[in-house]
Amino acid sequence: MGRGGSDPDANSDLCKLARLLWERTPYKSIEACFIAITKPSLPAGLERCLALGARKIIVLPYLLFTGVLMKQFNETVSRFAAAHPEIEVEAGTCLGSHPLLSDMLLERIEETLAGRTAANCDNCVYREEASAHHHHHHHHHGHHHHEHDHHDDHHDHHSHGEDGHESGRRSQPASADAEVPVPPQPGASYSEDAAYPAGAPKARWPR
Repeated sequence: MGRGGSDPDANSDLCKLARLLWERTPYKSIEACFIAITKPSLPAGLERCLALGARKIIVLPYLLFTGVLMKQFNETVSRFAAAHPEIEVEAGTCLGSHPLLSDMLLERIEETLAGRTAANCDNCVYREEASAHHHHHHHHHGHHHHEHDHHDDHHDHHSHGEDGHESGRRSQPASADAEVPVPPQPGASYSEDAAYPAGAPKARWPR
């Protein structure tokens, strides 16, 4: 469960986090929901888990500190658990001062000081490889030397090739001078050799 806000990019971070958690855990289903501003709401997320047949629901708040939202979170989960005694419901706590947060912050500082801030996706299996070889990448934007093809809306969409990762190669654009075969108009007669330059592959159009 995330905070929720009016920024779609920030809201999408929780959905990405839910997917990463699903990839790395044995849980059958992980639902993303929000405590405020946007949808799906926390009650809606709980009801969806119930509708999907869950017998145990673990609710994790993706919040840094305690406060009004954590109080609302605990009250909502408690009401749901009381209304559905047949379901085992567990509620987590906020991130707080978890030692891993300090470790992550220290890692970022060290990377920045060492100039190793090439890859910005912590859980990408190519993060270390991309950081080690970023000088060999011939991207044309100096602020971002990541192997992935990130769109300019920075929504963390990774473009993977058939081998599981984008190779970094780009297909060459077609020449403006190239002759392009033109399909016949309906009802017109057509010769196979009419619109094709010598050596070009031929498609059979109905006569």
